Amino acid sequence: MARGLQLLTQLAGVGCELWRIDELVPVLRRACAQLAPPTCSCLLCGATKAPLTIASADADQAFEACRMEWVMEAFDFVAAAFVKAHDAQLLHVARGGPLRGGPGPAAGNAAEFSNLSLDELRRAVWATGLFPYAVVGQIVVKMRGLAIGGLASRPALAMELAASEARWNSLPSAAAAGSPYDTAPALACLRPSACVQATRYVDDVLML
Repeated sequence: MARGLQLLTQLAGVGCELWRIDELVPVLRRACAQLAPPTCSCLLCGATKAPLTIASADADQAFEACRMEWVMEAFDFVAAAFVKAHDAQLLHVARGGPLRGGPGPAAGNAAEFSNLSLDELRRAVWATGLFPYAVVGQIVVKMRGLAIGGLASRPALAMELAASEARWNSLPSAAAAGSPYDTAPALACLRPSACVQATRYVDDVLML
């Protein structure tokens, strides 16, 4: 199930999740290409600034603060993006080894793959939220959010963050949105994604 959820998010093409560290350099190069040309001075106050600013951050308490209702909403968002991109209601994922698979049923040696429908994946995600308990010695405690190290916790968090990131990337420019904030004209015509690009490994974010 966890492999299917991860593949679903990857095939949907939403969010800025980095699934493998060795892919960081090409991902950052593509991100830089999406940024607007640097001005080297602040468009609001005129102060000199570097052509590119890099910031790193941690999504604090990402697992603990992530609610299952958010995850379910995110699943529907990611699933809709998958259907729009591939016109399919199921995917196939390799049972073991490196993550492989694709939209639609498996072809060829089907024994190597599991066919998972979107409905099956959604039910599986929902079921993981029914058991928010852990045992510590003789004590049973009810956990808050997603269990760190849980079977589906990382792909569930990835979907929730990916949906949020996709919504942010689709925001219009301040001018198009009729923003009430005092925005420099040169910035007002830019979409937010032309000003900031990011990549994320689990809950660690690198912004350009």
